[in-house]
Amino acid sequence: EKKHEKKEEKDKEKRKDKRNKKEKKRCESKSKKEKKKGRKDMVDERSL
Repeated sequence: EKKHEKKEEKDKEKRKDKRNKKEKKRCESKSKKEKKKGRKDMVDERSL
């Protein structure tokens, strides 16, 4: 009985980790895009 409970806890943790990693990746790619956009804006301002 106890062993089973522990396994479920581990599975929950694994799922949480997977979700967190996905979120992190999404956030990272989003911030990369934002940075690129920001750099472009700065260049545009300089060329004006």
